[in-house]
Amino acid sequence: MYAILCGGLLLLSGVTQVWADESPDRIAYEVVFEGVTAKLLSAMEQQAQTFRNQSRPPVSMRQLNEHAQRDVARLQRVLESQGYYEGEVAVKIEHESKPIHIQFNVDPGPLYTIGSWNIVWPESLANQTIAPSITYLVKDQPAEASLIISAESQYLAQLRNRGYPFGKIQNRSIELDPNQAQVRVISHIEPGPSATFGDVVIEGLVGVKESLVFRYIRWQKGKPYRERRVEQLEKDLLSSGLFASAWVEPATQPKADGSLPIHIHLTERRHRTIRLGGSYVTDEQGLGAQASWEHRNLKGRGHRLRAELESTQIGINQTTSYLFPDFGYRNLDLLLELELAKEYPQAYSGQSTRAAATWGYHLLSWDMDVWAGFAQTNSSIEQQDVRTRYNIQELPVGFNWDHRDDPLNAMRGWQLMLQITPQTDLSKDIHFTKTYAEARLFQPLSWFPNTVFAMRLGTGAINGVALGNVPADRRFYSGGAGSVRGYAYQAIGPTTDGQPTGGLSLVETSLELRSTWNPRWGSVVFLDGGRVFAEVYSQEEEEDMRWAAGVGLRYFLDFGPLRFDIAFPLNKEGDDRSYQFYVSIGQAF
Repeated sequence: MYAILCGGLLLLSGVTQVWADESPDRIAYEVVFEGVTAKLLSAMEQQAQTFRNQSRPPVSMRQLNEHAQRDVARLQRVLESQGYYEGEVAVKIEHESKPIHIQFNVDPGPLYTIGSWNIVWPESLANQTIAPSITYLVKDQPAEASLIISAESQYLAQLRNRGYPFGKIQNRSIELDPNQAQVRVISHIEPGPSATFGDVVIEGLVGVKESLVFRYIRWQKGKPYRERRVEQLEKDLLSSGLFASAWVEPATQPKADGSLPIHIHLTERRHRTIRLGGSYVTDEQGLGAQASWEHRNLKGRGHRLRAELESTQIGINQTTSYLFPDFGYRNLDLLLELELAKEYPQAYSGQSTRAAATWGYHLLSWDMDVWAGFAQTNSSIEQQDVRTRYNIQELPVGFNWDHRDDPLNAMRGWQLMLQITPQTDLSKDIHFTKTYAEARLFQPLSWFPNTVFAMRLGTGAINGVALGNVPADRRFYSGGAGSVRGYAYQAIGPTTDGQPTGGLSLVETSLELRSTWNPRWGSVVFLDGGRVFAEVYSQEEEEDMRWAAGVGLRYFLDFGPLRFDIAFPLNKEGDDRSYQFYVSIGQAF
């Protein structure tokens, strides 16, 4: 039996070898493109089968010729998709060369641009206000298929946010004007049936109560469907820290009454988290470390208990907080905080205890968070060898209007913040009000791929009191990782005997160009500026705006970027260093 098996294997091996010997050799060849720009070359290399399969060549000349001829038609379509409607493609094959030489000769012809664009709506949308500016923005741009499809998608997105979740492009026609090298685009849009928000079905809950999920829903049953509300719900559920995944799925068609059921698919994550972090700055802040512990789902209703500890070379801060969501009313939260701090920067030294209660409310109609609260602070502050005790009560009010796509690494959107804090020093019967406002903008640059322009502008003032009566730790300072990079921490502003004293008003700005190279790496070029006034925006003071410029690297972790920045002061004075280096987690703003 063994001999028969061995003989069979030898016979099979011999037959396989004969077949292999009779197999024809594969044909080696090379492909080149003539007459194309770099952009066209990249698109053609992706579409040409002969180019993509050079490592897997055909076994016969007939197959090679067929593949090359089919590629001529493919490349013709590439030209049209890029706006070259009069382009021509021809192929030349040199069979005698070794390897065989395949050359695609391309004559793109004139680049057509978008001359006019008509969007044809059905009569049912006659009363709808759909922004026409999308097609105006692409007028005179190259007539690329991707640009046309992208603009149409923006119109459909408007429909999905106006109660028509099933809109589609019914048909599209493109008319050529060879005399002007322009195209006229006509897009017929079919809105589909209108829909309202219907019943919500939640799946996947284990330890989280269903009422908590309904708290995050920012729409009312029976109201017109808005896709942005659905997308925002997914973001809010994930940002709560309670869920590893959140998928909000509208039904594929509305019910007879026009309502659209919504299914929410959830996967819970562990509700307790320990976080560790670190930072490094070349100024007096030096090395820093952060640690926190959090339970995000006490009582199964999203009550959050958090303890945080942060330490640098100029101070240590410990905060314990407890969040009561839906405190007596939907979307009304109560946050209780107890903070112990000890600080010793160059400007002053001191220690404080602060207890605060803050009520926060989310305005659905504006998609804005507003808050008001009460705080009591007891502190002992030493500045210029004089120690003073304070007993301060605060009544802060403010809002945060945040339309960024990602708080840790914003690539699009904007944010407006304002806080007004009336304060009273009970030990001295002194009253003053501190106001701070900040605006942030994030805009992708269409002419510079994978690049975002980011801007921050902040200003603040303390009214109602002289500088000497404001505690040193409540005055305005500028300089450091969170304000004007390139200068030491709190180094910008008025000084006494070379020591920062802070001011009654502040202006700061930051400009950044953020580029992304690949999913893991990116870079930043930035310009920061700041000025601190001893009085409220006094123009009589001699110090001008202080500027710094720099560059940075970003390594993108799963939850946010790791930041490496180096900044150089442009108005170097006195003890200012020639540069400052920063390492931390998250973008500068």
